[in-house]
Amino acid sequence: MSLVSVSQGNTFQVVIATNGQDSFVMFAYPDNGIQWIQGVGKNPNLPDARAQAGFVSGDGRYYLLEGSGSDQVSNLNK
Repeated sequence: MSLVSVSQGNTFQVVIATNGQDSFVMFAYPDNGIQWIQGVGKNPNLPDARAQAGFVSGDGRYYLLEGSGSDQVSNLNK
């Protein structure tokens, strides 16, 4: 894993489903789909945020995948 460069990208698929009462989401990350975990911010003196994965519902509830926002985000495809 490295800081993001122009040639790197993270690849994933998201499936969102509902039964009218409850909603469900599935994230799929292929092998080698996560190529970077932290970007390069505008201020070189401050670190940029690490990659995060999750969702926010329309009523403000949110869920972040385990490891999101940390170095462990690179393990989402494991």
